[in-house]
Amino acid sequence: MWFFFGEAVRDFDEALEMVGRSDLLLVVGSSLSVYPAAYLPHYAKGRVVVVNRGEVRLEPGRNRYFCQSGIDSFFRSVAVHLGIRLDDESEVGKGVV
Repeated sequence: MWFFFGEAVRDFDEALEMVGRSDLLLVVGSSLSVYPAAYLPHYAKGRVVVVNRGEVRLEPGRNRYFCQSGIDSFFRSVAVHLGIRLDDESEVGKGVV
């Protein structure tokens, strides 16, 4: 499930349930200052990884990880760690790895 800035959280109760069951919640490119979506990480029982440049309104806690990085550089690092070779930047935008 994903949400864009300013977009209403559809089926909020279902989102809470899914977050509560998840092993990993990725919060990408959000300061977590817009509600109700900002509530979601508080319901996670698994790990929460927040990737954002700048301030994030979520306090540190057990199983919470924060990466002050741009989205592109973060996921490029993940790809390298997973052994995924990204041949050309133009291919990344097309979903080709």
